[in-house]
Amino acid sequence: MMKKIAAQVKITPFLIFFGILGVIIFVLFINFTFIDNNGGNALGGTIALIVLGLIFMLVALEQSILKARNFRKEYIWLVEVVLLTFLVIYFVQHGISIG
Repeated sequence: MMKKIAAQVKITPFLIFFGILGVIIFVLFINFTFIDNNGGNALGGTIALIVLGLIFMLVALEQSILKARNFRKEYIWLVEVVLLTFLVIYFVQHGISIG
């Protein structure tokens, strides 16, 4: 059963990047909500949970598009690596701000 599910998921740079980011955000969610919850940090845990849901929806949308169409793997990797590179460069130059 597990091999059948794993065979359906296409490994892409978005899946790898957002998978790692999702694990980090899940740890932050647990920390801010249950461990280091001293008032204001509960909001950080809630925001982390919302971001985790958005990441899951983005990856699910990407996987469903890849299943619907037979794209060449090289093009997908090229486009996603370029997009992630621009995203990382943007955050390095401008930082991350919620409000």
